[in-house]
Amino acid sequence: MSYKTFKRLFDVATASVMLLLLTPLFFVICMVCVFLHGWNNIFFLQQRVGLGGGLFRVLQFKTMTDACGRDGPLLPYDQR
Repeated sequence: MSYKTFKRLFDVATASVMLLLLTPLFFVICMVCVFLHGWNNIFFLQQRVGLGGGLFRVLQFKTMTDACGRDGPLLPYDQR
């Protein structure tokens, strides 16, 4: 078995086990986000540039609010 094949199998197996182990924690984080921000704002989706200039999407838990000031722009990070 080549190194690349072994590494790929190891990465997939490790990610699968960690996903199963961390699911309860993800559920708790999700419920906290629902409590703080409501059902519509649980996740934050963003496109980023990867290796070789290819685009990929990142799905993250949203931890900041969309609070805006009186004149329209978002508040500074420390206030959100």
